[in-house]
Amino acid sequence: MGRITPLTNWKLSKVRASPELCLAVVSAATNISPLDDKVESENCESSNRVSFSRVGQTRLSELETSCQTILALAMWESHSLQLRADEIFGTEVTRIMPAIKIIATNAMMWGVV
Repeated sequence: MGRITPLTNWKLSKVRASPELCLAVVSAATNISPLDDKVESENCESSNRVSFSRVGQTRLSELETSCQTILALAMWESHSLQLRADEIFGTEVTRIMPAIKIIATNAMMWGVV
């Protein structure tokens, strides 16, 4: 894991600005699959989309989002989540369950849906 330096934000801004560079950088930390842009309407579109189910050491349910979002998630996982998990629990995080999945699972358990 690299150290965050004063150049980190500058480097991240360059990567976020280039879809091709973002895919190349994020590919090193995740198992991404590029997706086509999605346009629901004139006011609702998503570009630079990817699907993924791992970031760094952590597995997730397969999600679709932008490359820039995965870049931010990878930075958080590497520079904050894993460090705090080790500090507090003495172990690494191996899986993240999205909140919506937790809510849906609990709702089904309690017969709400």
